[in-house]
Amino acid sequence: MRATIRLAPDTTGRDGRIEVIHSLIIGRAPTNDYVIPLASVSRVHAVIRRADPTQNSFEILDLGSFNGTYVDDREVTAPTRLGARSIIRMGDQKLIFEMVHDTEAAKSLSKFGESVLISELVVTLVCDVRPPPVIGKVPAVTPMSWTKAVIAIVDEQGGFVDRFVGDRVVCYWANTSTNATVTAGVSNSLGRREGFDALEAARRIMAEANKMPHWPDRSPFRVGIALHTGMAAFERGRNSSKPVLIGTVLNESTALATAGAQHATPMVASGYVLALLPVDTEAIPLGSERLAANHDPVKIFGLAR
Repeated sequence: MRATIRLAPDTTGRDGRIEVIHSLIIGRAPTNDYVIPLASVSRVHAVIRRADPTQNSFEILDLGSFNGTYVDDREVTAPTRLGARSIIRMGDQKLIFEMVHDTEAAKSLSKFGESVLISELVVTLVCDVRPPPVIGKVPAVTPMSWTKAVIAIVDEQGGFVDRFVGDRVVCYWANTSTNATVTAGVSNSLGRREGFDALEAARRIMAEANKMPHWPDRSPFRVGIALHTGMAAFERGRNSSKPVLIGTVLNESTALATAGAQHATPMVASGYVLALLPVDTEAIPLGSERLAANHDPVKIFGLAR
């Protein structure tokens, strides 16, 4: 089964449906994954994301839009599960969310060109909401204002939100966009610039987290951030509205985030990405971690906020 979304009715000239792979940010601004150029739609309006990474279940989250988001005529005030054929309304635009069989989707998904793999150096940022001490007394969802803030910061720093997995946000910086082509070689200067932008985004996200209200049990809202870098592949083709990050670097980045939580360190970076950061970046050695099977351990460092 595949999750797809389409306009109802389609007046933009798009041919068919767009697949929702991991997450899809929808809004009026051209930087969104799915753009609806209507004044009644907010610049960053809502996000559809997997509710369970192991199953074909999806939910929609309003991102503080002016006119609100509605699913089957009910206003979205918290993450809302989408049905097999839900009708979504954003401002004056209706969309149809569907779960369709692979054979049906293959015939109707919009074509963005032949499927290609794009190889590129990326700097990744993984941000997790760290649970407070008493799990049972807090809501199981991330506040909408927090999700919107992270999207805005990453966008302003020139990055891309790759996916949402529960309360985890995976972002990346690279010389790659929705119109990317195969690149030859890797530029060190590119990596340094992207590393600086990712670090600045991480510090801004941490500052934003400090502004968030406490949880109901009065424990502070806390997040953890991991920065990593490596070669990645991007899959772009008829089944995707944007490049989707794949490869070992993604698994390593999430493993690094887990290691950061185990060290109780708010911000961690691998030794590889530290080499791309400014020379005056304060870093505390935390030892080495094996981030991927059959790979050598990687030095990790705690970063000052």
